[in-house]
Amino acid sequence: TISGEHGDGLARTAFIRSQYGDLYRVFRQVKDIFDPHNLLNPGKIINDDQHITIRNLRPVPEKFPELVDLQLAWSPQELQDEAARCNGCGSCRRQDAGSRMCPVFRIAPDEEASPRAKANLFRSLLSGALHPNELSSAETKHMADTCFNCKQCQLDCPSTVNIPQMAIEAKAAYVSANGLDHTDWILSRAHSFGALGSTLSMAANWAINNSSARWLMEKMMGIHRDRKLPFFSRRSFLRSGPKKYLKRPRPGSDPNLVIFFVDYYANYHDPELAHAMLAVLQHNQIPVYVPPQQLASGMAMVSAGDLIAARGLAEENIKILAEFAKEGHQIICTEPAAAVCLKQEYPMLVPGEDSRVISEQVSEAGAFLWQLHESQRLKTDFGRLDLELDYHTPCHIKALSSRSALNALLALIPELRVNTIEKGCSGMAGTYGLARDTFETSRQIGRELIDHMKITNVQAGVTECSSCKMQMEQESRIPTIHPLKLLALSYGLMPELGRALQPQKKKLVVS
Repeated sequence: TISGEHGDGLARTAFIRSQYGDLYRVFRQVKDIFDPHNLLNPGKIINDDQHITIRNLRPVPEKFPELVDLQLAWSPQELQDEAARCNGCGSCRRQDAGSRMCPVFRIAPDEEASPRAKANLFRSLLSGALHPNELSSAETKHMADTCFNCKQCQLDCPSTVNIPQMAIEAKAAYVSANGLDHTDWILSRAHSFGALGSTLSMAANWAINNSSARWLMEKMMGIHRDRKLPFFSRRSFLRSGPKKYLKRPRPGSDPNLVIFFVDYYANYHDPELAHAMLAVLQHNQIPVYVPPQQLASGMAMVSAGDLIAARGLAEENIKILAEFAKEGHQIICTEPAAAVCLKQEYPMLVPGEDSRVISEQVSEAGAFLWQLHESQRLKTDFGRLDLELDYHTPCHIKALSSRSALNALLALIPELRVNTIEKGCSGMAGTYGLARDTFETSRQIGRELIDHMKITNVQAGVTECSSCKMQMEQESRIPTIHPLKLLALSYGLMPELGRALQPQKKKLVVS
């Protein structure tokens, strides 16, 4: 037959009459009886248009219109090729239980919120169907803002179309023409205020836990008054960390040396996490260097579309990290978003050999430790932890690997019972869940996870992502802890980490 075991559809409908001859009239009669208004798959199987096979083929532009300058490292042809890989199948409109395909579309199932809408946007722009000025319009910005760069659509798409960076490109065009709004500007630059927050930690932490001050913060900064926030550490990790790790090693002095990229949260809000990482590495006799001049990854700026500012951060970090990456040293991140940023965003922000080799050498902390375990180099002298915990897999861990290595490593700890919970995306998405205008949407996306943490009977939640931690604790007194802290605690390296398992009593503060 013309279709073998496959369906006929628009591609073969024009040939159905020739294949079945007089039987085709019976097909038409059946169609008229059961679908007199032609509502079911109109134009398929029964169709008199001899050119239906090619009638709706997408045009391939012979030349591209003059666009707003693309800010990521792809040419109009490369962007067109990427957009053309989306065949409109609609897999990105999935809403089945357990799927993380586009968390925003799941709660607002409008076509413009679907990932394929972003591919259609660029295909229309590059074919000339839309004027180039539309790329920087408020309507396009609204569509692009339905993507918060969780990477799940690209992961689950049958063609792995790079929708997230198309959305970033669209946001960047708007920001380039119109600038960032006040809240996006502040939240995407949270790392810039970290040093000030630590210096003034007594005042800053009082304000974070004071409902009147939070009302004022919402009015002035756009951070929702009810969002639980972390306290600032009195001293950042990069200022207070052990000096032996901050001293630059001689080039080629130790082939096993790893580079620790701290990022914002562990530096200013949770230095204990950074200390736990160092303790675990030292226990396993892995030499570490922590570049003291490193900056935040810039992922918040990337997701907001502020690529000029994000590129500045990336260039500085690349200068610091490239030499070590070229020598073959792995760059370890405890924050999944930072690993994604260095691996996937930096090569598109600052194309070249340096960003490429850094991308190749970046590892999420759990993936690195799992490599040690597989090569039988990871010590397994874990002490017992008689605890039951609920583990949530961050979206960016899924974007990096098909498994959570740290969750797997927790299984090595005697008597520790870890339940993997599948409640979808947390909805926090970095600064998305902080902002006044998207706070409620964030909670709606993460509602299943939030409700689970309210009723679970375990001692704590577990996740690698600082944003997911904030959402997991939003309506629960149960603390959420990073898996690395559990490893350090089980090794007997930092007994003080046991305090992290105590319930949080403050209404507006995470543990």
